[in-house]
Amino acid sequence: MKTLTLFSLCLISLSVFAQKEEVVLKKIEFNKSNEEAVQATGLSVSTDDIKELQNLDWDLMLSAFKPNESEQEIKISVEYKEKDSVPDAVGSKAISFSVSGKSHEINELKEKLKKLTQRIIASVEQWNK
Repeated sequence: MKTLTLFSLCLISLSVFAQKEEVVLKKIEFNKSNEEAVQATGLSVSTDDIKELQNLDWDLMLSAFKPNESEQEIKISVEYKEKDSVPDAVGSKAISFSVSGKSHEINELKEKLKKLTQRIIASVEQWNK
């Protein structure tokens, strides 16, 4: 009888352990250095409408460069082409400029852009007189 009881207890304990399911959760660490960062390096504005040039929102456009690293080189171009103007033809009216610098110089670049855009507007107004 002792043997039968001992054998039954062993059998029951084995069947209980056989039904035990063990779940292991893996810990995943997120490291920002592995995250890819998109950095804008250039912006180009081209228009044939003088009013668009006058109403450019530089703060909004230059906000694309905010996520950049401070030493990231950036370039911004502005171009005005007269409507129905044939490119590279004699008498075609087009003017453009570019400014470049580092991301941390964005305020200085914005001031240059504003001044140069005003010069383009003045030139276009002279053409149209």
